Amino acid sequence: MHPVLSDVIQAFRSAEDLAVSTLNERLKVPLPQSNRDWALSSLSMGLPELGRSIGVDIRPHGYGVEMRFPSVSIDFDWGDCGEGYGFDPWRLWNHCEENRLFLDSVTYDLLKLRFDRACADSELVADSHLHYLPLERERFTTKPLET
Repeated sequence: MHPVLSDVIQAFRSAEDLAVSTLNERLKVPLPQSNRDWALSSLSMGLPELGRSIGVDIRPHGYGVEMRFPSVSIDFDWGDCGEGYGFDPWRLWNHCEENRLFLDSVTYDLLKLRFDRACADSELVADSHLHYLPLERERFTTKPLET
């Protein structure tokens, strides 16, 4: 995997982990069983109010959530089985733009090219709409991997 793509994914995943742990551990929001579960239940959880109580802007949407912390913003979708560690090229690029990261070394087109190469080389695995680092995917699911 190209080193810049690896760095972008790591930055995104760190912010994603912060968001998931904030939701689950700090705010006691149950993790979804699936992205569909999240889409059906998240709007009734009072997440914007919960977030304000700890100084975090939370905006649930569809299969995902956008969270703005004082130091970082993250917008991610839950995976098919409720995984909170997936990504796609658009969300990676959005993370770079929103947080002013790696803009001197990557454009969206270059990021997408490197992302597609990583997929072709089986350095990333996919479900129906997100991609994952293979070791994370294997550790958290027993579903067969798609490459």
